[in-house]
Amino acid sequence: TTSNSNFALKIEGVVVYGQSRKVLRKVSKVLLTVTTCLVNKTSNSNQDLLKLSDNNISLQSLVTPHNDYFQEQFLLSLTTLGVHNINVEASIIDKNEAQWKTGPIVSISTKVIEDPTTK
Repeated sequence: TTSNSNFALKIEGVVVYGQSRKVLRKVSKVLLTVTTCLVNKTSNSNQDLLKLSDNNISLQSLVTPHNDYFQEQFLLSLTTLGVHNINVEASIIDKNEAQWKTGPIVSISTKVIEDPTTK
């Protein structure tokens, strides 16, 4: 079963340095990676089950922090009814363009339900 659900996701963050005052790497950019995975499908159709991997979304965005603050927005098109897991991972890019996976990984779940007004 398909739906036309869009999920607006706004990510805000602050670059935080360790306890020591010595900065080991200067943050040039923040790489945000958003992935979705359908974890519980509402319909039990075998034909729909074959298309589960088509429902996964993977998006990335490079943002430049200003005074160590950054923000970005994503619009996720969740087309299948059911529960979707949304993962957000932040990595830093230093002044030498090296990527450091030191940021947090946050997961949220959302449920796409059938809209009775569209029947």
